Amino acid sequence: MVDEITEFNALKEELKDPELDAALEYVVKLIAVPDVAQVKVGPLIVKLQALSAKFGVMGRYYETFSTGKTGTPENKRKNLYKTMNDELDNLVAALKYLHR
Repeated sequence: MVDEITEFNALKEELKDPELDAALEYVVKLIAVPDVAQVKVGPLIVKLQALSAKFGVMGRYYETFSTGKTGTPENKRKNLYKTMNDELDNLVAALKYLHR
């Protein structure tokens, strides 16, 4: 887990995106304490899904308007935003089971 947190810090420094920082913070908290109180699950789902939507839009932006070749900062951003979009969607799907 320490390696993941170190890598998350590297992402934070590279992208300087406050919403990405917030999403990574939620992920780290859920890794550390996966038992989320029932009353907190609903708002957490909404927050994470909103962040996922933002990352989906940003991924599409970098794919469409600000494209870059492999290894360029734009290409890295596109890939990261698209990955965060997909993975947050998966996390939200899992959290919905707690909400039932």
